[in-house]
Amino acid sequence: MRVYLVRHGVAAPPGAGVDEHRPLTEEGRAAFRASAAIWAAQAPAPTRWIVSPLVRAVQTAEIALGAFGAPGPVEVSDVLVPEGRISAAAQLVDDHFGETLALVGHQPLMGGLAAFLLGRLAFDAQQDYAEAERWFAVYESERPDGPLIREAMGRRLEALARSGDSAGARAQAERYLARFPFGPHARRAREILAE
Repeated sequence: MRVYLVRHGVAAPPGAGVDEHRPLTEEGRAAFRASAAIWAAQAPAPTRWIVSPLVRAVQTAEIALGAFGAPGPVEVSDVLVPEGRISAAAQLVDDHFGETLALVGHQPLMGGLAAFLLGRLAFDAQQDYAEAERWFAVYESERPDGPLIREAMGRRLEALARSGDSAGARAQAERYLARFPFGPHARRAREILAE
């Protein structure tokens, strides 16, 4: 599986009309066209594109599709709007497991999704617990009230324990229990504190 997370190109500044209708600037189009040409020359084409409905994201996807010479399929999804939930975006990735997927959206959603997916990849697939802990820490610091914070904190706790950082695991267990005393990782947090 391959997942491309694409933040739209440079758009007209906020305040230039309705946010949803802000287009790419000419400079933004040119810069993204150059980036998309390099991307298309160096990487496999997405087999599915999922795009935010906002004009600047749709325009960015059109440029990328042109660079790849690919017709799609293209889906428009409200999940990828700027204030979208990372958990819903992660579900899109899970729903299209095995495909070469391009998600075209906005910050802060794309950054939060990247941090969560990189942590999950390092933990589940590579069993590189130090790397997983680092990415879950990024998510935790950047999205302390994000929709996946409970899961990120719990996975970070387990990554610290598995990497042998007992002091870090104990500190994370205390933080987890302070926020989620009955969460899915609470039992493991209590076990770590009892050791």
